[in-house]
Formats: sequence, C-alpha cells, structure tokens
Amino acid sequence: MTHVVGEAILQGDFRDAALTYIARPFPDEPEEIKKVRQYVLDTGDFKEGLKMYPLRLQFERAMMNHLIAYPEDYTGAFRVLSPNLQKMFLHAYQSYIFNIILSRRIASGMSIHEAYEGDIVCFKNEMGMPDISRLQKVTKDNLDGISNLINRGRAFVTAPLVGYDTDFAEGAPGDAERGVVLDLGVDLDKFRIPAMPELSSKGLRREIVLPVRPEFDVAEDELNYGRTKLAIAFSLPKGGYATTVLREYMKL
Repeated sequence: MTHVVGEAILQGDFRDAALTYIARPFPDEPEEIKKVRQYVLDTGDFKEGLKMYPLRLQFERAMMNHLIAYPEDYTGAFRVLSPNLQKMFLHAYQSYIFNIILSRRIASGMSIHEAYEGDIVCFKNEMGMPDISRLQKVTKDNLDGISNLINRGRAFVTAPLVGYDTDFAEGAPGDAERGVVLDLGVDLDKFRIPAMPELSSKGLRREIVLPVRPEFDVAEDELNYGRTKLAIAFSLPKGGYATTVLREYMKL
C-alpha cells in the first residue's frame, strides 16, 4: 500500500495519496480498523474519523487534524509527518519498480549472480559492503575480470532505483530496465516534485544481491525449558531489511 501512496505523489495527486494513506483499508488489518478507514474514505469526514481512529494510528490522525484545520491542503497534510516518513512513500514506489526489474531480468533468463555486457556493477568498500559511489559498466573487454571479482565477492551487479536522472544499463540488462519503466508508464521527470521539492529523487543504482554472511549460535533456551534457541547475527548495507533476511531463514 505504501508504494501506491508514492505513485500518487509522483503523479502530483496529493489528495489521492493522502486518502490512500489515511483511509484505504489494508488487507491484513483488523476488521474494526478496516471499517473506520472505509467510513472516512466514503464520507471524507475527518472530524468523525478522529473520534473513531485508535490512538495508535498516530500518523493518520495527525494528517486528519491538519485537514480539519486546513481543508484541501493535502500537501500540507504530508508535511506534518517526519521527513523520513515522507520520503518512505517515494522510496517504496522506487523499490516496487526495482523488484519488477529484477523479476523481468530473471524471467528473461539472466542470472542475478552474474554480470552481462551492458550491466553496471559496484565494488566492495573497506567494510566489505557494496559501494554504490563506485560504478563501472561491463563491456566485452572487462567482462571476465568483473566476473572474477563478482565470484570473489568484490563486485556486485546493480539495478536502478529510478529517478529523474537514472543511469540505465545497456544491452540486454538495460532493455529489461527500460522495458519495465515503459510498461508501467513511469515518467521519470516526475521524480522532480515541485509541490514538495524535498521529495525529489534523481535515482541511484543498488546492488541486486545482498552480501549476507550470518553467524549462528545454538544454545539452550533459558526461557523455554527443554528447548534450544538459535541466535543469528549479520550486517547489511544501508537500505537492507533484516526482517527480509530473517524471513528467508524462517521459512517452513
């Protein structure tokens, strides 16, 4: 749902973006929350909504308070949120496009663990993490050398988090990236957001495989007699989600 808010902001429709965040029901929410959201979505009655929304929906309540005081100021309603939360909506939409690009790459038969002519790679920094400030395009001449670096964990294939100044790959990888943007009808210039310039994004490249090297420790569970516990420790580069990594290990 967050990426839908981001898409509406990108289109300049702050009213739809605000109502989506405040009032559109989330599939996994409790039924009572879905009902109060649906009421506000259907009626636009923010005053009554404040009486009905639980206190834990603090961001939605803050936006409704603003809209009661300043009707139709939907841009201002987003500005009552923290800068990080404001940016999260556009980042979610960029991540949504990023994930589709990865799916398109895989569906076309290209590996996410190998580089191809036209790819753009980044290199490992002194902390052992991908450094997206150090990018290089893969050519016929350097493909073997870069492939060797990838196999040694010293280089990483990237894909774009698109923005108004996106650096696309070339060749087959670039075709996949541009094809997704074209199919989704994304106007990259709209990542310049005049109504909220602070949300504008020129875009960047991100590694498509996170270098996760977890350490495990199995021990007796002091909270549950007769059971064992597993402690896992790992580090991630900026923008990585530990919950996503843990989900992969916890699959049944």
